[in-house]
Amino acid sequence: MATHGGPEKWGVTLLILAAAAVSYWAWGQLFQPKFNNRVS
Repeated sequence: MATHGGPEKWGVTLLILAAAAVSYWAWGQLFQPKFNNRVS
């Protein structure tokens, strides 16, 4: 985007970043800790 190229220049990068963000969010939803081990 900084090089003023069109979507054909940065579209694939944007798709990869979006896929990584969705994957990270889904991983957090699936593997939430069942309980909190913090000691007060």
